[in-house]
Amino acid sequence: MPGAIGSHFRKSVNRNQQDCFAHLSRRIILTNESTSSRTGRRRRARSSAFMPTPRVQTSFYEKAEHLLTEQVKLAEFYEAINDALVLEADLPTVLQKCIEIMVEHTASAFGRIWTLDDSETVLQLQASAGLYTRLDGSYSRVPVGKYKIGLIAAERIPHLTNKLLADPRVADKEWVIRNGMVSFAGYPLVVEDRLVGVMCVFSRNPLSGLTLRTMASIAKAVASGIERKQTDLARRNVLEKLEEAR
Repeated sequence: MPGAIGSHFRKSVNRNQQDCFAHLSRRIILTNESTSSRTGRRRRARSSAFMPTPRVQTSFYEKAEHLLTEQVKLAEFYEAINDALVLEADLPTVLQKCIEIMVEHTASAFGRIWTLDDSETVLQLQASAGLYTRLDGSYSRVPVGKYKIGLIAAERIPHLTNKLLADPRVADKEWVIRNGMVSFAGYPLVVEDRLVGVMCVFSRNPLSGLTLRTMASIAKAVASGIERKQTDLARRNVLEKLEEAR
């Protein structure tokens, strides 16, 4: 299983890198075509060589460098989550490590992970990091279909916004203003067609498209990790009962 998870992460990273370089290649081609066109016009007009404007060159390469830097950081994000998911530890410990990594690598104010309880009607808070770390607060148990988190579970659709104050699903606007929250990213944790939980982060800064796509892939890996840990626990419980019955 650890090998399968690692393969999942490497494939995701490679896809993101390919998207990144494809995007940059298109930008370079368009820039070269534009430069060639302008060069031809200017040569026809005054027979002098065209020199690209330094400011335009600098702006393009700064954007390219920023995009590549972000990609490298997201690859490190993947690897850190991968390492956490294969820890030989119980589920709450693994999920706590995962959410700490998410908060750190997305520069979020706080993040949380819930798992679906045995009744399959309530989400139980398992991990919390950042601004809030308690597991016994108001949102320690969230009914499926209620509040922002419960709706993500019921609909099994991510809820993403960089305009949190204008989000109709936010009931406490004063809390958003008081804490300077700007963005929210919440993902259902689903394995095939089975809901196993919800994960989310709140941030004081906008979350980039690359970050949101990375978190979508990570949500799939975390969901698989949860199911694997729960399956292992159920198997151990059965074996213990069999031993006791002897």
